[in-house]
Amino acid sequence: MGVKVPRVRSGRWRCAGDCVELRCSVSQCAEGGGLWIWFLDPTDARWQALLAHPQACSFHHPAWMRLLQESYGYRPFVAAVPDGDGGVRAGLPIMEVHSVLTGRRWVALPFSDYCYPLAVDGAALEALTEGLVSQCTRRGAPCLEVRASLAHDGARAESTCLWHRIPLDDEASTWRRVARMHKGNTRQAERQGVSVVARTDLQAMHAFYHLHTITRRRHGVPVQPWDFFARLATLLATGYGFIALAMKDGQCVAAGVFLHWGETLIFKYAASDPERLELRPNNLIYAYALRWGCQNGYRYLDLGKTEVGQDGLCAFKRRWGAQEEPLIYSYVGGEQSRGMSAWLSKGMGMVIRHTPAWVCRASGALLYRHFG
Repeated sequence: MGVKVPRVRSGRWRCAGDCVELRCSVSQCAEGGGLWIWFLDPTDARWQALLAHPQACSFHHPAWMRLLQESYGYRPFVAAVPDGDGGVRAGLPIMEVHSVLTGRRWVALPFSDYCYPLAVDGAALEALTEGLVSQCTRRGAPCLEVRASLAHDGARAESTCLWHRIPLDDEASTWRRVARMHKGNTRQAERQGVSVVARTDLQAMHAFYHLHTITRRRHGVPVQPWDFFARLATLLATGYGFIALAMKDGQCVAAGVFLHWGETLIFKYAASDPERLELRPNNLIYAYALRWGCQNGYRYLDLGKTEVGQDGLCAFKRRWGAQEEPLIYSYVGGEQSRGMSAWLSKGMGMVIRHTPAWVCRASGALLYRHFG
């Protein structure tokens, strides 16, 4: 078997024509010669045609991959299985991460809570999985991290987080599933004069980022670089999502960043002013998102991942009517990156909490690209 393109050197791949084709020795080949795995550019029309799949969400979209590429320098591509008629029948967006701290990895996808392979049927999914495992278990191949479950003996599964997602029906039915406590807190926010506005401009993103830095610093966690959020604001302005600002007397007291594509509205980032939590602004943002999703025809409101053990946050999300399930990540080949050691993470948290905000921002600018 072998590679049907010029030899790959220094851990890099490059396209020959409109895609890279890797021959993988797998049993599913109809003609006995092996299975072709295409590596496509994310803007390729064949991949974009597959985005009509019901499981496709914002994380599968080429615009999200371009944002990560421009912000962190990752190399984007899509691993795809051809359908024999010029199109593709399965695909998975991947980014190649080169880091002096975490090594060379293929991640589907960095800074994305999950990223399911898209396939027209079970056979196509099996072919894609088999092809990726075959490719990434070769000597010198990078470790593959897929933020989804891969049904294959060659994939190692790990779950350290829970995933919460609210099914959306009509607004009245969806609101009935919300716990009485959340409904009461929402009414309390409204009585105290809090209101929510949805915007996509840079000024709104600045308001969010100010609160986001406060929130991350309070938790002792580095904050993502401002450049990432500035680019994200540009993306939102093209119809990719919005920023929900909870306002009280002209001041932003809480904010959320939402992405939407396909059937899912994703609550990606949240932040609030710790001095104004008695106003219950976060409840009002959740309620706004739930109603907005129903009114605009989305099937799910995704509340993102929560680490196992954060029982209070899990309960908070379930009370909005969210379904809870384990979030499984799969690893193929090599050793997966474990991120920062516990002692380093704890030490950094103490430093961030007790130093000026610029330390929180600077540490994020330095470290985030290595741990995506």
